[in-house]
Amino acid sequence: MEIPINDYTQVLVFQDLAQIIVWPKEIFFSKTTYYVTIDGEAVLDISQNKFLTSGLGGTDNDASVLAFTTGNTIAPILNNVVSEVFPDNKAVINLTFHSLGPVLAGRGLLNIVDVDTADVVST
Repeated sequence: MEIPINDYTQVLVFQDLAQIIVWPKEIFFSKTTYYVTIDGEAVLDISQNKFLTSGLGGTDNDASVLAFTTGNTIAPILNNVVSEVFPDNKAVINLTFHSLGPVLAGRGLLNIVDVDTADVVST
């Protein structure tokens, strides 16, 4: 679901962790993917991940890479911060995207799941 706010902002609600993927290391020269926990629980927290801009002319060679996909659109995440965590296993996450076009700032809901069952591969 996308709710446009202005030309540079969208609200995206994530209901399936499968929408979040890690770019292959060979494409963007990613060095690290961070997996951390929230309150000691085994969850996937992408708040420390940044989009590796080297593949698009940037210079941040130390960043890890995450992207989300909705339909046929793949938009790498430039940065993101988990701002709230709710008891119903959802977190509010503030996102900045880059999809080979305008940078979109947004806010969405991310399901928190066990790292062992998440369809995400560490680089």
